[in-house]
Amino acid sequence: MPLVLLQAWNWLNRAWLWLKKYWMWLLFPIGIALFLVGRLTGGKPPDVVAPELIGAADKKLVEDAKAERAKEEAKVKLIERVAEVKREHSKTVEKLTDTQKELVEDLTEDPEALNAFLKSVGEEVRGG
Repeated sequence: MPLVLLQAWNWLNRAWLWLKKYWMWLLFPIGIALFLVGRLTGGKPPDVVAPELIGAADKKLVEDAKAERAKEEAKVKLIERVAEVKREHSKTVEKLTDTQKELVEDLTEDPEALNAFLKSVGEEVRGG
């Protein structure tokens, strides 16, 4: 039994001497292996979200829906207003004399001049 202990001691002594001399050649591949294992299994870092943005997507959806409703309401109001203006325009044109109707036909190419003319005629018809 002492011979086995002597041989083990001899082997450990030689291993220790080799490790003292060549420790870098042992640690270098181990370090590279650990680095590669860490990179391959580490995964990606978690996404960090600013506290101000938490719940912002939900708020955006709500506000987008509100904006869409307001847009639809504005379209309806615009259509109603256009119809009202057309009715007023047709009433004013009906009250025109024949010479004024001819002038309106001539002014159809210039909307601003037509608008000014119809306003003046409308004021005359209303007694203004």
